[in-house]
Amino acid sequence: MNDEKIKDLVASYLATKDKLRSLDASFNWSNLVGDYGEYVAIKNYNLQQAITGTKGFDATNSLNKTVQIKTIRGTTKSIKFSDGADYLMVLSLRNDASWEEIYYGPMEKVKKFISYPTKNGEYTANRSKLIQISKNTAKPKEPLSFKVKGRIVDADDRRSMIKKLQSRGIIVPGESTITARINKGWSEERAFGLKVPPKYQDYEKYIENEGYSWYPNVPTQESDNKPLLSHFDKRVYLTQKVFCLEHEIPQWYLSEHKEEWDLPRIILSYRDIQKNKK
Repeated sequence: MNDEKIKDLVASYLATKDKLRSLDASFNWSNLVGDYGEYVAIKNYNLQQAITGTKGFDATNSLNKTVQIKTIRGTTKSIKFSDGADYLMVLSLRNDASWEEIYYGPMEKVKKFISYPTKNGEYTANRSKLIQISKNTAKPKEPLSFKVKGRIVDADDRRSMIKKLQSRGIIVPGESTITARINKGWSEERAFGLKVPPKYQDYEKYIENEGYSWYPNVPTQESDNKPLLSHFDKRVYLTQKVFCLEHEIPQWYLSEHKEEWDLPRIILSYRDIQKNKK
């Protein structure tokens, strides 16, 4: 019985690797935890993946400094890493594929203060000590550059960018919110609130290129509700409910006819019904 279950799980794992390769062939996905950690790091820390086969580091940052990326699980107590990079990044992967940063800072600091050499140029560091040293370690600079109201705003890191944007009167989410959004895969501009959340990005072309407007306001948060694109009044309504309230029609009437009629006809037909009742 167990043999069949094991066989099914292995088959599922092998099929998953093939699907992952089809989605992003820049990773082999043979080491699922390690490859996923590198994928997360590169996508969320604005890193450039190193050429396959490169020894000593896995990526470079925007200042062309080398970064070695290590991914561990929640039960891992020590981390092995090799010499040869400017920075060491250690991420901890949870069972639901979410993750947290354990350490991202100079490799030399880890080598000097909390690790010990093993063999073949490798070092071992204790997880709890990494977490402790991380609290007093400045993260590498991650220069940001945004175009805001026609002008370029540059900053060395997220915290500095928040202050610069706020000094220009722009409402910006807190640093923890920005980090959480980036960890979910949001682009930096969306995480900072300079562009709408990812859910609404397909509608941006109407706003930016065709003179449409968001109604009743520019979205700043993700929502389960689906926006409604209205061509006749050149608006993107954040919800069907908002559209119905604006045009004084019940939601059930919109839902019943939106597949066969355009929005102006739905509005006019409902108004005719109301007139005939009088």
